[in-house]
Amino acid sequence: MIFRIEDTDSNRFVPGAEEYILESFKWLGIHFDEGVSFGGECGPYRQSERRDIYKKYVQVLLDNGKAYIAFDTPEELEAKLKEIIARVGATSGKDMGKVMGVASKELAGLAEGRAISAKVKELLG
Repeated sequence: MIFRIEDTDSNRFVPGAEEYILESFKWLGIHFDEGVSFGGECGPYRQSERRDIYKKYVQVLLDNGKAYIAFDTPEELEAKLKEIIARVGATSGKDMGKVMGVASKELAGLAEGRAISAKVKELLG
């Protein structure tokens, strides 16, 4: 079993949380084959240290038309979610982003310092 830490949301970082989580699993008798603090073959184990790995696969999704680049702010996403809920009574991921048909080489100029993310167009299944 592999123990990874989701640490990409720096706003939710809590000093000492990683150690507390590990101690909690130890107390529960749950032991890992590899992971944060004890290594192994499938590292890195902190999500923030895996960004280069993820960038490669995000590019594959973008190149194959399975994802798009979104420039939505958290406020815009919240407003869109409220609009969807009011309209259909349920959330829908299909209407959540500003779909941008933009080539990757053009993104740097468009972002202009704004946070961007890649969004999957539709779920597999």
